Amino acid sequence: MTEKLLTVLIPAFNSYQGVVKIVELLKTRKNIAIIVGDDSTNVDVACLIESYISGLDRSSFIYCKHESTGNPVDNWNYLLSKVKSKFFVLVHHDEAFSNTFFIDALEKYQDSMEIMVLPIKVEHSNGIYRKVKSRTQSLMIKLFKKSLPTLNFIGGPTALLIVKSSNINVFNRNLVFYVDIDWYMRVFLNIPLDGIVFFPKTSVISTITDYSITKSILSRQREVVASDIAILKEYYPNNFLLRRPAVRFVLKVIHRFILVPSFAPFYFRKIKYLLSR
Repeated sequence: MTEKLLTVLIPAFNSYQGVVKIVELLKTRKNIAIIVGDDSTNVDVACLIESYISGLDRSSFIYCKHESTGNPVDNWNYLLSKVKSKFFVLVHHDEAFSNTFFIDALEKYQDSMEIMVLPIKVEHSNGIYRKVKSRTQSLMIKLFKKSLPTLNFIGGPTALLIVKSSNINVFNRNLVFYVDIDWYMRVFLNIPLDGIVFFPKTSVISTITDYSITKSILSRQREVVASDIAILKEYYPNNFLLRRPAVRFVLKVIHRFILVPSFAPFYFRKIKYLLSR
């Protein structure tokens, strides 16, 4: 396979339609590779995904069966080990791009950028949504990218980041609730601000489902968060904010305040929806 500009990594877990939604938009682009790492426990779904990728008949579109370990992070790291392109992005089955304009921008800025950041639109099943725009992300990254591995300073999931492959970091498989945020912090650690490109013309559409990691741990979230913070303290022993709950709380309040423009329209739409029922 000829080296491509961008590799799209798709961890597939029992979601055929999720994989199809991502690939259908991207399959017309020539300068990309797609690697599906499938740790589905449903054999029928795994067969459908494999048949779909094989049927596209593109040497740069690869299906890899990865036996489930019970920890989805192992599949993410497996996919990262397969990257051979200049840039990569990790897109989960409940996410998709609004268009492919970001690939044109990537071709334009590839020699001067380390990371491209896309805005997000989070959609709920009842049609209510919220957005985190590029200007909000820019402010949060400037303030928080080196501060605390419990603050989501990009405002959403991994699909928001198009990362230069020289900046690859593996995910910490011992983390659950903060696994992606810790990864963001390490990816951004040595990236200067002038190496970050914000591209507002392509959004990542993230759909809230009952199969997300957050939903799956909802009943035990307090215990999971406490465990993650204990682990993070070991990895970041000099992080003052991890060891000072009161200061950490204040920082989170500031973080939430910056996100108010994102959540205000969301709650307005939610109230409007409830009143219309």
